[in-house]
Amino acid sequence: VRLGTGLQWAQATFTKTTVQTCVVHLIRASMRYVNYNDRKAVAAALKAIYTAVNADAAETALLEFAALRLIKRGIDGEAEVANRIARARARAQAAARVAAAKRPTTPPPAPEA
Repeated sequence: VRLGTGLQWAQATFTKTTVQTCVVHLIRASMRYVNYNDRKAVAAALKAIYTAVNADAAETALLEFAALRLIKRGIDGEAEVANRIARARARAQAAARVAAAKRPTTPPPAPEA
């Protein structure tokens, strides 16, 4: 089996490895899909999401960003925006429950002396 990059080899060799992408690169990758006129505002919003101090702050920043994007796309009415945000929050909570269910509930065994 030939793996393309050193990173792919490392992930295949060290299966418990977590790859962390730099915030700058995450935002740069996202900018490919953003209109040039909106880039500064979107970059600022994404930075708030990616650099949040905890998961709750990140979720709040993400939902605010989603609300701004919905309003910009012409979906008016606070009720419609609130409805869409509530559905997005429900989907995120359901995904978190599924992820929590997949995690092992028993602690790993203690090392033997």
